[in-house]
Amino acid sequence: MSGIRFFCDKDVNYFFHMLSVAGVGYDNDYGRSYRDRYPASELGILRRYEHDLVMRGGEHEGALFWIGSYAGRAQEAIDKIEQDGGFEGFEQYNAELLDILDVLKRNYDSYCAEVWPAEEKMLSAKVKEWQTAFDAENVSGRADRLLGLDREETFCPSLVRSVGGGAEAILYAMGPGEICDVFNCEKDLSAALCFIGHEYVVFLLLSVIGDDLDMSLYDAFEGLAEFYSEQLFGRSDTFSGQREFTDLYREKMSEKTYTPAELFRMGAEKIRQRK
Repeated sequence: MSGIRFFCDKDVNYFFHMLSVAGVGYDNDYGRSYRDRYPASELGILRRYEHDLVMRGGEHEGALFWIGSYAGRAQEAIDKIEQDGGFEGFEQYNAELLDILDVLKRNYDSYCAEVWPAEEKMLSAKVKEWQTAFDAENVSGRADRLLGLDREETFCPSLVRSVGGGAEAILYAMGPGEICDVFNCEKDLSAALCFIGHEYVVFLLLSVIGDDLDMSLYDAFEGLAEFYSEQLFGRSDTFSGQREFTDLYREKMSEKTYTPAELFRMGAEKIRQRK
């Protein structure tokens, strides 16, 4: 059974739709094509909180990005703030959260009626196409064997069409046993194999390196993921900034076989020696 399961989700797509339309973290034709449907005042509220809403892997983590998980049930989150005093650890953001949630609540029904039906049809076709291709290539099985790792959770690429020009590959937990990762579906299949395959390797590596990665070691970690990805796919279309580390891991593996954890410790030590 494949360790990778593609899907598309209405509420995930809605959240990134609103960010794209507002130009919050994403500047693309998708967002511009819908922008005139929304009052400028509504979009201005989201722009006001751009710094807190946007994720950029390895660079910046918006403190309130997680509110996107309530995009389709904004009233539930509003009730929690108004009745229970807010979300634990985020009570100081209650005013900001209420502003954001009000926008998400007011525009959800029109998205479901006017946008999602066509989006779902297109995304569902892409889910089927990419699932078939990844299963045929046995991406998860090959990666598991190469790294000598597997995880009990299923890796679930969550396809959206609104994140061009900004961050994707954003991990989030959906339910027991499932770890999801947001991807732009507007790639050709070859690029998707490389990029999503790389992120599956990241998913595997986190099982031994830890989900709370020390960001000062980010280049050593991404370089390790790229080292294995290049072996899986023979090339990379996306990641090239960690060549120093892919070269290190390749040199070490030419001497003897090391586990992923051992290689990562070598990369981490290389970074620490710079200080």
